[in-house]
Amino acid sequence: MKKFENIKAIILDKDGVFVDFHKLWMRMIAARAQILAEYTTTTWDAFNHVRTTCIRAMGVDDEDETIDPDSPVSMPFDMVKLAITTGLYIAVNSLEPTYTWKNAQADFAKSDKDLAEQLDFDDMIIAVDGSIEKIKEMVEAGFKLAVFTSDSVKNTERTLEKFELKDSVQHTVAGMYKTAEMYEGICDKLGVKPEETIFITDSPVDARIGKEAGANILAVLSGVIRKEAADKHAVNVDEFIDSLADLDMSALTQGATV
Repeated sequence: MKKFENIKAIILDKDGVFVDFHKLWMRMIAARAQILAEYTTTTWDAFNHVRTTCIRAMGVDDEDETIDPDSPVSMPFDMVKLAITTGLYIAVNSLEPTYTWKNAQADFAKSDKDLAEQLDFDDMIIAVDGSIEKIKEMVEAGFKLAVFTSDSVKNTERTLEKFELKDSVQHTVAGMYKTAEMYEGICDKLGVKPEETIFITDSPVDARIGKEAGANILAVLSGVIRKEAADKHAVNVDEFIDSLADLDMSALTQGATV
């Protein structure tokens, strides 16, 4: 593994890094698509068309479960909502021209209640194997920690509480589209420079903004990037590892913190 020198802080994406993306969000996406198809169709062919379109609007191929890492599936909730609502409108309107954008918005809003009744979000927050133990190693080693995620503030807080990490993370930014300026702001809060940080993520979008900010980028293959597609995203990544549990802490030379 590549050696990283003078590292003072580690900044973590959440989903795909220490939360199992596939066991949480793939299930959420499929469940919402099914609910929306049930609202709007009466035949199997129509149901399958609407369900598939909603899933693919997120950037997910439901046949082989491949994910487009640059798609809405990696974006904040308002972009997720827009993508699914658009897919729903296009799919249903092609079958029933009286179905409007307003109808699609109303059906999406209604689906929130049914989704909450069908799925227990807290039970679905499952850690990537070995990831929580690795985060605790980081804390014990004295690294400053932050979480930088597009998921909502509420979901992020629930996740940190479930894994008893709330007191270990010194700063959290959640629920927004990520930018290099936001990354730099996190570094300011931690009292470090971007080049003194490692950004650990499963997203090529994150890799781009982190590299633009000047961070070291470590990408895990436990989320939206598949191993066979790693070369495609390597331009902004310093090192790939299979999962957070595989991070070799001895490859991180710690810089003095104040």
